[in-house]
Amino acid sequence: MRLKDYNEFYTKIWHKAAPNTRGYVVCSMKEATHVVFSEMDLNLAGDDGKTFTPNHVYPIRKVEESGDYLIIDDKGQAIIGFDLFMPCEYLKENRNNKFFGDLRNSTKVVSLSDYRKKRGKM
Repeated sequence: MRLKDYNEFYTKIWHKAAPNTRGYVVCSMKEATHVVFSEMDLNLAGDDGKTFTPNHVYPIRKVEESGDYLIIDDKGQAIIGFDLFMPCEYLKENRNNKFFGDLRNSTKVVSLSDYRKKRGKM
């Protein structure tokens, strides 16, 4: 499977499993601005995974001196090199809304009450 196909496939899976990922697409570590952990990822991480929420999107930063990635856990603690001992999926913001991005910007979104009104007139 090509990397592009992998990213598209797993983006769709994440969007379905965790709707809060819909503003993001799966990408390489090099492109990543965020990460998400599945429940299985956190279970595999053992005690290190206990301070994170499954399916929550976390911003990451690269530490220039070491090249490691830094993340802030749910307790506000900075964890450096988390990706070396915690499985995760790398994400970046979806700028073109290709995979169900931000639905608020879509002109095809209709309120339920407007839909019912129009349907009643047909």
